[in-house]
Formats: sequence, C-alpha cells, structure tokens
Amino acid sequence: MAKYGIIRMQKFHKDAITGIQKHNQREGENSKNKDIDSNRTVLNYDFVNEDKIKYHEEIKKMTAARVKRKIRNDAVLVAEFFVSASPEYMHAMSPDEQRKYFEAALD
Repeated sequence: MAKYGIIRMQKFHKDAITGIQKHNQREGENSKNKDIDSNRTVLNYDFVNEDKIKYHEEIKKMTAARVKRKIRNDAVLVAEFFVSASPEYMHAMSPDEQRKYFEAALD
C-alpha cells in the first residue's frame, strides 16, 4: 500500500460548535462515531491547549479582540484542519516519531 499524508479542512458555523467541542475533546461517554475507541482516548494529546476549553468562550474572546464589526449569524466561526497520514505511514513510525510528525504539521 502507498504511504501518503492527509490534510482535511472543514468549516463550521455557530450551531456546530458545541458538537465539534464534544467530539474533539471526547466529552460524554457514548460517541456516535464507532471508529472512536474510548480505551485509547488517554493516548490523545493537544499541542495548543493544556486543558479542555469551552469553544464558544474562546471564539468570543478571539473575535472580541480581532473583529470590529458584528459577526453575521450565518458566519463561519471555525475552520478545522485534520492532519494525519495513511495507516501504513503511521504504523511505520514510533510513538515519538508520530508526535514529531504532528508537531511539525502544527508549525
């Protein structure tokens, strides 16, 4: 199989923010996504935030500091970037190498 990188960008409006927070931070025990193995959640890491954050509060802080106009109700508030690689590529790396891969992607 081929080894390749994966980058996906998705835009979210106000009504989706709570849902993506719950998904990304694994809030709630029963995920609708059957690909999530809750036993492996402890292996997740976040390079930006040490603790869980409230997305709506952070968005309000950021927009208050940067945006002068009123934000439209139908505005895109979040652009989420998903960075990964093919299973063959990731499984060939040690956990430390995988972490460095994601750190480099963030830079």
